[in-house]
Amino acid sequence: MEFVAVALIVAVLALQVFTTLRLRRSPSCSAEQKRVQTSLVWLVPVLGAVMVLSVLHQDGELFQKSSSSHVDRG
Repeated sequence: MEFVAVALIVAVLALQVFTTLRLRRSPSCSAEQKRVQTSLVWLVPVLGAVMVLSVLHQDGELFQKSSSSHVDRG
C-alpha cells in the first residue's frame, strides 16, 4: 500500500514539473500569464495542470520543444 501512495505522489509531481516546463517554454504567453498559470498548476495540483496542458494543446504548443525548433513548411 505504501508503494502505491509513493508512486501516486511521484506521478503527480512529474505531471506538475512537466506542465511547468512546457508552460515556461511557451512563446505565446506573457510573463504575467505564465506566473498566474504556474500558480494554478502548483496550488490546484492535478486539475490545474490538466487545465494548463489543455490550453497549451489548443495553442498547438504542447509537444513543441521550443519556438526555434518549429519549422513552417507551409
